[in-house]
Amino acid sequence: MRAKRTFFVRHGSYESAGLTEAGKSEAEGAAHALARLGLEATTTLVHSSHHLRAVQTAEVIVRILGCEPCTSDEIVAMCGEHPDGVQDLDATIDTAMCKQGVDPKGKDLVVVTHMPLVSYLVHGDPYEP
Repeated sequence: MRAKRTFFVRHGSYESAGLTEAGKSEAEGAAHALARLGLEATTTLVHSSHHLRAVQTAEVIVRILGCEPCTSDEIVAMCGEHPDGVQDLDATIDTAMCKQGVDPKGKDLVVVTHMPLVSYLVHGDPYEP
């Protein structure tokens, strides 16, 4: 049931009211980078946490790619905003998708998430900037 490819995107820069102009620009840049990798509306699922900054980043990606958004904490919660102990990320994502009744097979998955998870994936340390 695995997604074809999974992309983790950290939300754009924000203030309490949501994404800043720089954050919107960052989200647009991420969306265009994803489009250059071949992501398209009919084969892409975009998930984000419920936090406004993640939702707004996902909305920009969805607008540019032309796909439907899914605001859900399932994937982010199961991976953990502090992802210590995530041994099999693919299995964790599969479980989260099953809980939502979504079959990601053959689709690209974009998960708009937060710094601890992205840092963990990039640096192996959730607190590395």
